This record gives sequence, C-alpha cells and structure tokens, in this order.
Amino acid sequence: MRFRFAIFLAASLAVLTARAADIKKPKDDPDQIGNRTVGKCVNFYPIEMEIELGRRWAKDYKPHDRVKDARITEFVNRVGQNVALHSDLKIPIVFQVVKGEEPNVIAFPGGFVFISTGMLRLADEEDELAAILAHEIAHIAARHMTCEITKAVLLRLLAVPAATVATRGRVPVPFTIASTGAAMTAISLADEAAADYLGVQYSYAAGYDPNGAVSAFEKMNRLHRANPLGFL
Repeated sequence: MRFRFAIFLAASLAVLTARAADIKKPKDDPDQIGNRTVGKCVNFYPIEMEIELGRRWAKDYKPHDRVKDARITEFVNRVGQNVALHSDLKIPIVFQVVKGEEPNVIAFPGGFVFISTGMLRLADEEDELAAILAHEIAHIAARHMTCEITKAVLLRLLAVPAATVATRGRVPVPFTIASTGAAMTAISLADEAAADYLGVQYSYAAGYDPNGAVSAFEKMNRLHRANPLGFL
C-alpha cells in the first residue's frame, strides 16, 4: 500500500466539494457509490474464481501470527465492515489482524484484508484506520489484482508464436500463473491512484473525516524518513 499526500489531498477536496458542485459523473459522485461499476477490465477470473484464489492466499498468510484478542479484531472488523457497506464492493469481506511491528496492510483478491498491529499503533485515530482500510477495499472492489494478472497473461500469450499457442483449437490460459508475490507487485501506480481516490470516497460515505487519509500518510511519511529501510 503506497500512500501519496498529493493524491489523497486532491481526492479529499474532490469528495468534499462533489455535492456542492453537483457533480454527476459516477466516478466522482459519492452519492452513486454502490450503483456503479469500478472493476471494468479484461479479466480471466470469474468472481467465484477470484474469491477462491484469495481464500487460498489468505489461508497461507501468516497463519501463526493471527491476533486472537476479541477487542482488537472486533474493532477493526466494525470499522472495516462499515466502510465496506458504503463502498462499491459486491462481495463479502473479511478483516484479520496479524502480529507485526512494521505498519503494513495487504488485500488479497476476493475480499481478504490483513492489517498488522504495527499499522494499528500508527493509525491510532479511527478516521485514519477507516482511510487505510478503505484503500484496500477499493483495490478489491476494482478487482485490481486479477485485472493485472490477466494483463500479464495476455502479454505472455502475445509473446508466444501463434503456432505454439494453439492446442487442439483452444488457447491455454494459465490461471495458475498467479502467485502471492507476483500479484502484490503487479499493482500499478494507476491502480494505487484509483484506490486512493475511491478509498477517500468510501471513508467519507461511511461517515469518517476523509482528511484521516492525509494524517495517516503524514505519519507514515515521517516514519519512512526516519527508517527508510524498515518501512513497508
């Protein structure tokens, strides 16, 4: 997850002025959240397959570091589910806290979000936590990971001579190309910007101050300057 001050500030201002300016473009209008499609792309993964892919990755992600404290997990789930309810997400979502000193949060396709205890300590205001979770919810709602995996598959197929691609009249689509590491690095800067923009809308629609995204960024930026090699 890469926060950028300029994008979050611009997104915050756009959301706060959308109604005053009577903006009608679905992408820019928080009133149209839930009634628009944000995950438009060529995608080899039906939503059921995307959920199963994310479920497999989530099962293997830090299974021994899961936080069991009900007060912590219920708080994160309450904030996350509230934001998800006011997002463009069409599928259920699961939030899990994992032990870790570094501030980190990761979203797997199909509705699985993991946040470290280090990130919870950093984002100690509820508005900040909502902004951070909203960013990850936006990645899932827009199906960024499977869109990028599909793009990579298409590029590979285009690079293969046509004679070797055809197999009994069918084109083999290597769905198994997706690995956790590859997918995490596949997210483009454009995807990050889109998640920033949508995430601010979602936290605002859920009743949180969208400037929480700005303060969360400022905290992480200070931490990055203090310890650039240890920042995630």
